[in-house]
This record gives sequence, C-alpha cells and structure tokens, in this order.
Amino acid sequence: MNILLVSASQRADSNSIEVARYLQTNILNDLDSVQSGILDLSLYPSLLEHYGTSRDDVTSLDNDKAEVLSLLYACDAVVFITPEWGGMIPPALINLFLLSANGSANGLPLAHKPAFAIGISTSNGGSHPISLLKGYTAKNSHLAWLPLHGIIQNVEAFLA
Repeated sequence: MNILLVSASQRADSNSIEVARYLQTNILNDLDSVQSGILDLSLYPSLLEHYGTSRDDVTSLDNDKAEVLSLLYACDAVVFITPEWGGMIPPALINLFLLSANGSANGLPLAHKPAFAIGISTSNGGSHPISLLKGYTAKNSHLAWLPLHGIIQNVEAFLA
C-alpha cells in the first residue's frame, strides 16, 4: 500500500511538514508492505496561483501540476495534515482539491481512495480543518473519508 502524507501548510518548515515527517519516520516506515511519500504544498507556490490570469511561466506551472497529480494518482490512501488558520484550511489545500477535480486532472486522482484528516494547532484548536475538509471536498474529489480523524493540539509540544 502506498500512503501519501499531504502537508497542507504553505509555509516552509511548518509544523505540518514536521508532523508528516514524524508520522512517516515513527509509524509508516515500521509497517511491512507500506510505502509512503510526502507532498509538501509549500514546495509548489505556483499551484496557489493556478487560477490566476497573470502567469508568465506556464511551463513551471504545468510541471508542478503534473508532478503533484502523479503523486495523487500513484497513492492508494491519503493523509491530510492541515493547520488551522483562523478556523480555516490553507488556500493551497483548497487549490489542490480544485486541481484534482475531474475537469482539471483528466480523471479523478483521489477517487474512492481512503482519506484520513489530521488537524493541527499551536494552541487548543485544530477541529475546524476536519469539518471543512470533509464537508468541502467529498463531492468533487470523490474521496472516501474515514469516519475517524486526528487532532493535534499544542503541536509544538507534541513534536518536542
């Protein structure tokens, strides 16, 4: 099984990518027959501007889009690790779901794949990303959201 961990923060060296690395190193790497990869959305800032009209470097955008879609198509399951930004999910994650819709992706790269949501917060939050993810993304992405989810509050203490 190939599990893709999606670090949804747009910030480089975020807590989201640290949680993804922690999960991969301390849990997934110890499981037989499980391969894992990490999709760090902070490495693809051009995808945030995917729907903008002032793109000069269309080649880099197309390359980034193809690379991200190939990761989505290749995985068997997805774990979304998303920070709570004022009660919302990051815009880059919303664009990822728009990018993976049928019309944009020439198919449905996430269709019928099991998905697990992890909300993280540097304080006592983290629950809002879960409801937003499951409510906003189920229709067009055709993800099969698991009924369980994770919330990591005070994430810096968790990672220490």
